[in-house]
Amino acid sequence: MKTTMKKNIGKTIIYLLSGIVIGLVLLISAFLLPTERIERNVEKSVPMLVKETKYYSIIDGYESTLLDNSTDSLMLLNALYDGDEGIIKKSMHVYRNVTEGENDPVKFLANYYSKEEESHKVSYGRYWHGYLIILKPLLLFLDYSNIRMLNGILQPILIALVAILMYKKKKENYILPYLVSILMISPFTVMLSLQYSTIFYVSNLSLIALLLLNDRLKSNNSYIFYFLIVGMITSYFDLLTYPLAALGLPLIMYFILKEDDDLWKNIKDLFFNACMWSIGYIVMWGSKLVVGSVLTGDNLFKTAFDAFELRTSNKVMLSTITPSSVITKNLNLFINKPHLILLIIASIYFIYKFVKSKSTINKHTFYRIIPYILIACIPFAWYAITVNHSYIHSFFTYRLLIVTVFAFLAGAMSIIEKERTSSNENKEGNKEGNKERNKRGKAKDR
Repeated sequence: MKTTMKKNIGKTIIYLLSGIVIGLVLLISAFLLPTERIERNVEKSVPMLVKETKYYSIIDGYESTLLDNSTDSLMLLNALYDGDEGIIKKSMHVYRNVTEGENDPVKFLANYYSKEEESHKVSYGRYWHGYLIILKPLLLFLDYSNIRMLNGILQPILIALVAILMYKKKKENYILPYLVSILMISPFTVMLSLQYSTIFYVSNLSLIALLLLNDRLKSNNSYIFYFLIVGMITSYFDLLTYPLAALGLPLIMYFILKEDDDLWKNIKDLFFNACMWSIGYIVMWGSKLVVGSVLTGDNLFKTAFDAFELRTSNKVMLSTITPSSVITKNLNLFINKPHLILLIIASIYFIYKFVKSKSTINKHTFYRIIPYILIACIPFAWYAITVNHSYIHSFFTYRLLIVTVFAFLAGAMSIIEKERTSSNENKEGNKEGNKERNKRGKAKDR
């Protein structure tokens, strides 16, 4: 027992150190790329962003379809920055040019090319900005519109891949819960936003990895390291959008594949997997502050902790916000009329399947769905902690509720599946019993 624990701790440290080194090398490599072509391709994107403005609703009246062009403009400004600082300083601080007295990043971007207003650089060093290792190479060949189109191709393919792999794993009945949960986050909006796409890719690629590697992870008892790595990757790429989706969705898939009625083992697995994800996320984030401060000689901790203090506070402007108001605001965006209709249709379908399977709610059924219920609560815990952030940015943080929908629908399906499996096993048992009785009857006749 102690030997196994020591080995796991040793492996965890190796994975963490390796992830930090790989992340650092990749980020520095991205900043070695020439910026001339990046500047030209970003310039092509400016008219569209200016026309749309920093917050643009694809469908009027639906805040859930609001594009965060503000953050996308910041990401583009980070990608094209090419000051006189050394490569290490640029990659650790991730500078961008801003206009004095202005707070609209779309206008920062427009001014960068028009040179109508004087600008100065600011640091955004509290994140890794790992998305730049993909965005900067893409901008060598594509403009912002092209990247939106590319997202429109790749993201449906990823959704299809997840569904196909679930089918191959004989989990086809869980495809509907997955697809319904995806539809609830306005996927056509996600495709058009760099900011929203990051966690979409991390979450769905993590699901694909779990479905492909499940047998190996199970035989090696390596699930905790899978969740550790996913947590690190989430921290590396994300700008605090709806990061816990990259924890919740893989956790749900883990229990779909596991199918275990052992309550305490399920709770223990949930706890350890979630803890390992959190360790990966927190250590990776903290390592950026440590590595950046050491390599540049600048203190990256102050701005990071100031931002952390603000985002977890209950102050918004001059008002005091309660966790319940944050939850209400996010739920109102998530459950609009079309989404409500979708949920009602899905619920009717599951009730029909439940009645048809002649399922019953008993102690073992309850044990089976406890992990799903606990996972469904993850978004509400996040909203209660990040009050300021989740209130101001509810137009994208509401997408974390994808975890709640997927967890509840998958939990409902697990009850139906258990009853169907038990029924099939009983039928098979009866068939075998009948065969045995027929054999005995024939032997007596002889």
